[in-house]
Amino acid sequence: MFKIKNNIDRFKPLMKERWDIQGINAAPCFIHGGPVCGIAGMKRVLGYSYTKFIMPYENDFINMHYSREDLHKCTDEFFKRFRKARDKDIKSGIKKENKSINNSYNQFLWEVSEDNAEEMLDYIKHMLPKIKNLEMKEFLKEYHKFFITFCDAFNASHMIECIAMTTDVQLKDLLTKELEKKGMQEKFNEYFTLLTQPVEMPFIVEINNSLSIILGKIRENKEVLQLFKNNGKKEIKTEDAKEILKELEKYPGIYDLIREHAKEFYWIKTTWVGGEYFNKKDLVAELMNYIEKKEKIVFTSEEKLEKMKKDKNDLLEKLNLSQELLELIETIEFFAYWQDVRKVYVLKGVLALQQFVNELSERVDIKQELLKYLLTQELGLLEEMEKSELVKMLEERRKASVFIYIDNDMIILTGKEYKQFFDEMKKLKTKEEIKEINGMCASVGRVIGKVKVCLRPEELSKIEDGDILVTSMTRPEFIPAMKKAAAFITDEGGLTCHAAIVSREMNKPCIIGTKHATKVLKDGMLVEVNANHGLVKILE
Repeated sequence: MFKIKNNIDRFKPLMKERWDIQGINAAPCFIHGGPVCGIAGMKRVLGYSYTKFIMPYENDFINMHYSREDLHKCTDEFFKRFRKARDKDIKSGIKKENKSINNSYNQFLWEVSEDNAEEMLDYIKHMLPKIKNLEMKEFLKEYHKFFITFCDAFNASHMIECIAMTTDVQLKDLLTKELEKKGMQEKFNEYFTLLTQPVEMPFIVEINNSLSIILGKIRENKEVLQLFKNNGKKEIKTEDAKEILKELEKYPGIYDLIREHAKEFYWIKTTWVGGEYFNKKDLVAELMNYIEKKEKIVFTSEEKLEKMKKDKNDLLEKLNLSQELLELIETIEFFAYWQDVRKVYVLKGVLALQQFVNELSERVDIKQELLKYLLTQELGLLEEMEKSELVKMLEERRKASVFIYIDNDMIILTGKEYKQFFDEMKKLKTKEEIKEINGMCASVGRVIGKVKVCLRPEELSKIEDGDILVTSMTRPEFIPAMKKAAAFITDEGGLTCHAAIVSREMNKPCIIGTKHATKVLKDGMLVEVNANHGLVKILE
């Protein structure tokens, strides 16, 4: 675990580093696991790792700073070991058992990740239900123990960010060069989009498939359909769903589908800020909204996915690409698959940590939103500090703080020190009027609409039909707003990101990796999103 230092001089050299920044709704007691597994855990398991992070928080929002040097060094080391494994596989005649895992080094990463994730899931299943019965000393011990188990589940898979944040430009450049040689450069966007399609069913699609089946069964049964009619109510309340659930017990076929869906996807209301269990009442309310708005659920069927795979394979055969480019495409496929699996583990783990926070809040009578700013390695402060002083410290952290990591040391700055650190990091920038923003095409299309910048989930309510959703990066809780928006623009995200997957699913234009769209674009601006060319034009 990191040693908490008081000397800022240890961390001043980081101000000169170059950083890639991801904006995320998050709280320290959960996402502190990133540096724990990214610095110490990766090093222990893989032999290479990140060395530094800067994590500033303001009211449950973090701009997570990844060192560009770390990202590229880890990616280079990955490919070095990947190619060594590839040559060994070829020499020994090893064949792939899992089509999504393209060589023995990736197989090693996958198995380590799955084994550690299984330990976390086993703890959640068997130990988590018992924490209410533990004495305080034992409870705090288990809280810290589970946090370490949670971090260990992602020691290997923190490699995903390295690949996601460094390979998109490389892939674009290599493909452009090869298509230019073949005189096919005008086909770039069409081919790029197809070659970066996921080859496995994302969990978002699995959820939509399940919802679609349930919705179909409800609409087939007139009596059940009548139960779900909103009868003109402006707002659907939990009590409405509760009454419907009671009536649905008379229709076991549909009731069982609802119960199984809620059980399978209990974690979908969770983010890096925490969450709560998704239950049958939540699902019924969601279904009521679909029925009231007469919406259909768009999803990729197994048949459509198989067709995309075939089209992708046919294109690869037609293009006869270089080995370097083929391996890059296969690597991105594997990491997209791995990232989707990991996301489910992350949400399950964060929801379990939330149960510890809730229980601790009841025991010490401190709001859970403040206890999210207390790291498990600091739990001793509950006894060492006066309650009023501890609360004040946590309030300051939540208002504005920065957690800085380098090697095995960290420092936490608040107040004036927080402001001074970032004032020193800022560099003078020439002020110029920006009329165009460039990024990576994640889903083709061209639309014009008004900008709505949304960094936090609570801001999504301002999205209206036809707006252009501009955000740092999308997450599952953005889905309702994404249905209304005509296009999506993100600061961050690689070819395996949530926005890329969902935009293709919804068949809407999407430009990712602009780096500064949320800073340049303002609410109400009229823009043209030309995803075919990865270009955003400010019209007025």
